[in-house]
Amino acid sequence: MGLLKGFVDNQKIKKFKEAEAKVNAVGMLDVAGSNYYVDGIMALISNRTMNPSKWNEIPCKLEPDPKNEHDPNAVKVMAKDAAGAWQLIGFVPAEFAVTVKSVLAAGAYCYLIAKPDSHEATGFTFKVKLFI
Repeated sequence: MGLLKGFVDNQKIKKFKEAEAKVNAVGMLDVAGSNYYVDGIMALISNRTMNPSKWNEIPCKLEPDPKNEHDPNAVKVMAKDAAGAWQLIGFVPAEFAVTVKSVLAAGAYCYLIAKPDSHEATGFTFKVKLFI
């Protein structure tokens, strides 16, 4: 039984290291399509101060969206507003969606980083930082 357990543990370690390498390769992602989710973004920013330190490490989650009509590999970017409700603010860029789904399955987590940007309709650009 010990040999089998060692094999299983080694497989888990291998998958974790593969996921870690993917996370390190991807690093920080832009949030795609945020201009289409202004209501969610306004709920996200409405009760936050303009103190820049409040805009780092906003709780977020990434959810696969297999029923997405444009891309069955789509991954939603959801952020927690000040009231504790999850708001859709955009999607992981399509070219990273499959990779992100695989690292989520390996236990990756994320934070949202918002930066003021006068060129965006919402007044902010958003990035997702992945960790494992």
